[in-house]
Amino acid sequence: MKKNIAIVMLAIIALVCFGGWVHSAQEANSNYKVMMSEAKIIRQLKGIK
Repeated sequence: MKKNIAIVMLAIIALVCFGGWVHSAQEANSNYKVMMSEAKIIRQLKGIK
């Protein structure tokens, strides 16, 4: 019985880690998009001056 509980706990921990990794990858991608759009705006502003 204890072995089954350990396997279930391990599976839950693995799922949580994987979910965190996916969320982190999505956040990094969104941060990249924001930085690129900010850089584009800055380049446009520099071009005006």
